[in-house]
Amino acid sequence: MRNRVTAGYQKNQNFWELASIQSSAQALAGIFLGGVLSQQYGEGFALPSIILGNLILWFIGFASISMGARGRKNIIQITQDYMGHSLAVVAAIIVSTAFIYWFVMNLDATSVVLSKHLLTNLSPTTIGSFLGCSVACLSIGGIRLIRGLCTASFLPLFLILSIAVVQYGHLPKAPAWGVCFGAVAATVIVYLPGIVNFSTFFRHSHSRADSIIGLTLLTIFDMLFETSSIFIHAQDVESFFSNYIFSTQNKLAFYTFIFLSFFCINIVNIYFASPGIQYIFKKIKPKTTYLSIGLTGTILYFFIRTTQIVNFIESTITNWMVNLGIALILGFLTKSVIRHHSLLLERQAITLCWVIACIANFHWPIFSQDGSFISQNWMFMTLNGIWACLISFATILFAKEITECVVYAKKNLSHSGKIKRTKK
Repeated sequence: MRNRVTAGYQKNQNFWELASIQSSAQALAGIFLGGVLSQQYGEGFALPSIILGNLILWFIGFASISMGARGRKNIIQITQDYMGHSLAVVAAIIVSTAFIYWFVMNLDATSVVLSKHLLTNLSPTTIGSFLGCSVACLSIGGIRLIRGLCTASFLPLFLILSIAVVQYGHLPKAPAWGVCFGAVAATVIVYLPGIVNFSTFFRHSHSRADSIIGLTLLTIFDMLFETSSIFIHAQDVESFFSNYIFSTQNKLAFYTFIFLSFFCINIVNIYFASPGIQYIFKKIKPKTTYLSIGLTGTILYFFIRTTQIVNFIESTITNWMVNLGIALILGFLTKSVIRHHSLLLERQAITLCWVIACIANFHWPIFSQDGSFISQNWMFMTLNGIWACLISFATILFAKEITECVVYAKKNLSHSGKIKRTKK
């Protein structure tokens, strides 16, 4: 009995571990995002927009965490509660596919970067296959290994970044300052697929207070990673490392940052994908699930390359997952405020909103005039689905409340008429 209690306790995470896990996994994405926004919108608009975007993400993350707090449920279990078993299976396929694809893309990008800088004749495919198999084997450790690896990796990652900012950083000297909708939207959308799945990780939290503090620290760390590119005036990850870290003296810092970031983000991706696989194949053990996801991603790495059609498929699947998370959060918030909803109506409303949002993602044309395939504007595709989800949910909720008011008024009129006839 004592061993069981101790094992269960070890799975729980405090606020520092919760923040460190996600921050370590998002370090490279934050550097890249900050550089792109600074280049596209200017430092004066990128910096305030990043701060505002992360504040919005905090509220979305808080709703996502609260949604799975009771019962410590992951995103698939929440989908089953709100939409039923059949759609939970569909959600499991979508969520698992999206995170396995991200595993493949991270493997591809890291192997290409390392093949350029490693003083060997190894091809990107060889490097990628080795890294993929290594991550797959490490993932067998499950949430305990994720906690240990990411928590230990966060401090070196943050230290390397801090040294670069202190040595080479400069305060932004922008001619104008302000907030740009495009930069705010990009900040939110880049992190939104992970944010709506936060219940999968934060269900391991010690307490509600740990979840809130961990989410707050995570938001602060993400802002620091994102704004580092602005202070160093690096336009992308490549220039960030090549100009300021990757030098004769600092090759160790470069390799440390790349390897730690790679292992952290891909082990986290494997764990994000695991609830869907475990929901469909209930008899598979967790360790087998983690290993199979990692090996599947490594095998797919040999066949999938970043092309326009592949990017479109990935964007579509990711948007479906985002739409699912937004629909579930809306259902959770409505249920928390309005407690007299019927379960059937609640499921129908959330399901309809999700379907409408997924259909809205296909609004943008995918073929050029000559019939060739062209890549999509991923941000507009995502925003299109989110707005469709919000508008459809508000319309359904408004129609329901109006209908209930009309029915209630008719019952009162009918009841008062009966009373009058009885008195006569």
